[in-house]
Amino acid sequence: MTPDAERIVAEIDAIGGQRDIGTGSYATASLALNDRAKVRQWLSTAIDKIEQQQPDAGYYDLMSIRANSYGDPILDEPEFRELRAKLGTL
Repeated sequence: MTPDAERIVAEIDAIGGQRDIGTGSYATASLALNDRAKVRQWLSTAIDKIEQQQPDAGYYDLMSIRANSYGDPILDEPEFRELRAKLGTL
């Protein structure tokens, strides 16, 4: 992980402690850390929220993940392609 990623993740965690930043923001931070387990956890939580028709403050981050606009190879792995497809129901 780069120092920039560490700094940004620390900022996201700090902001998230003050207000709702959404599962998408946490999933994006987890991608920056290459933490597959946390990416999976946050995307699963986002899908649960979608199924319950609950809004997510990290909507735009979720859409970036869905489209893999980051070009992150983790998101092209089969299990993450499946999760991304479920985000398509937003």
